[in-house]
Amino acid sequence: MNDEGSIRREDESLLDFLRSKAGRSLRTVVRYDSEGYRFLYQRTDVADVYDGTETFEEVVKQYREAEPTESDKQGTLYVGNHHVTVRLYDDAAILHFPQGEEYGTIVSVDPNVARGLSTFTSDCLERIFQDSPQRVENIPQW
Repeated sequence: MNDEGSIRREDESLLDFLRSKAGRSLRTVVRYDSEGYRFLYQRTDVADVYDGTETFEEVVKQYREAEPTESDKQGTLYVGNHHVTVRLYDDAAILHFPQGEEYGTIVSVDPNVARGLSTFTSDCLERIFQDSPQRVENIPQW
């Protein structure tokens, strides 16, 4: 359910904004709704990894299904509305902006774009696992 050929006018300003902020570190921008999803942007090296829509459809599905769990926690956390979920991986920072149950935007950037958050997370990982029986292999060096 991907229409890569055309970018909607309302999506152009978002894409321009993200390009101005992330530059060449912008990896992927996806918008989804109840009908499916569409790429606003996909960097060539990322497209090579996700060769074929089946693989990426599964990625979008995982993010959509994980979000209601986060939204359900709003009533118990007492910290306000849920706006974004950020996941840091070795090679990407992925931001998921849910917009109700039907709509959302997924933005993937190189971890250097989220440098402050990446550094804080890395420092926490080192400290947390220093005094814990838990072990993490290959703490990322963002």
